[in-house]
Amino acid sequence: RKFSPHTGAGYKKRLDKFSPHTGAGYKKRLENHAPAASRWGFPVKRGTRMNESDIKPGYVYHIKNTYFDAVKDDKLMRNHEGGSYRPTYFCVKDEKTGLLWVIPMSRRAEKYREYMQKDIDHYGKCLKIIIGEYANVNAVFLLQNMFPVLPTYIDHIHLVKSNPVPVNTRLKAIIDRNFRELLRLHRKGVRIVFPDITRLEKLMLEELDAERR
Repeated sequence: RKFSPHTGAGYKKRLDKFSPHTGAGYKKRLENHAPAASRWGFPVKRGTRMNESDIKPGYVYHIKNTYFDAVKDDKLMRNHEGGSYRPTYFCVKDEKTGLLWVIPMSRRAEKYREYMQKDIDHYGKCLKIIIGEYANVNAVFLLQNMFPVLPTYIDHIHLVKSNPVPVNTRLKAIIDRNFRELLRLHRKGVRIVFPDITRLEKLMLEELDAERR
């Protein structure tokens, strides 16, 4: 019994050292294979069912095609080209209704800079288009194409080199300010946003109410 390979303290020590399911080595392997979302505290995997608490202010997302199929608004920008997820959407929240709104983004800065300048020349400012740096490139935030969504229609957060990248604080503040102003004007009857956001907002509020029942 003294020299049995399957008894005594020596055997237990060897088990702890070499078993794939015990010891510090196993714990470390578990940590290394934890879901990617745990690194940031919110889901990043495509197709994950999103709750409101999963949507983080200041980040960029992709929208499911089911949203566009459900609402049927021909003024919405196309959600994909050639099978890829396009465009990306900056997410904000309307504190009055609790709805999330998304703002399509584009990299065609020079094209939209001309449109911005026309508004500035005519009105002295441009609320519906903002150009700013995102992920080290010039990005266009098309508030003229914004629309309301529910978390269930958000597919996943946008990743740059496998990392979620927030919009910088100063740019986010400008977008938030223009977003609130455009909503205020729209509710006063000034139509600047292209999609029928009155109908889309009504649809999303009805769906939200049904979910809460």
